[in-house]
Amino acid sequence: MNSFYTWITYLSGHIPIAFIYFISVLWAEYKNDLVCPYIFISLSIIYLVVSIIAAVVLYNKYDTQLKNLQIGNGGNKSIIRPTKIKSLFTSDAMSYYVLPFAAFASSDDLVKTTLILLVLTLIFGISFVRERMNLYTPCLILFGFVLFSCKVNNIDDADDIEIDILTKNPKKLVFGCQYQAVLQRINDTTAIALIYYDI
Repeated sequence: MNSFYTWITYLSGHIPIAFIYFISVLWAEYKNDLVCPYIFISLSIIYLVVSIIAAVVLYNKYDTQLKNLQIGNGGNKSIIRPTKIKSLFTSDAMSYYVLPFAAFASSDDLVKTTLILLVLTLIFGISFVRERMNLYTPCLILFGFVLFSCKVNNIDDADDIEIDILTKNPKKLVFGCQYQAVLQRINDTTAIALIYYDI
């Protein structure tokens, strides 16, 4: 996955922070505490809109991939054996969202808060992209996606390989059981999967 979609993943997780920032700016404007209100109001709207657009783009990307697999467009037939759920929003990844939020929440000065928020968002965003954390966002969880660690056997191949599989709403999945799936690679270690429960 290219860095554009990794940035999209990162920014999609900023919706709660952007929304709280937007409310804070409006509240400060209501209390007449804002210097240069148009700048802050514009920044808060841009931050919120960019975060929402990122979430929509991310959802559409993976949802479209799943729909394409469903109509037989792309992917490889495989047998999968799920072994465990992997956390899409690990404690390591949490710092990319919690630290900017904590810095934002700790200050009453909106100018200082805005600068801290912009700097931390940029610094953590660059780190997020360089570490290729393309699946670590709370948005995927909210959209019903789940990440599994699986053993995969391609129908044409004899050997099992271990891979992470992203799928949506796997309500019937039982760990340790075997399922037929159609997989399409997202990156070297992860694939998106359409799972068929009756094999």
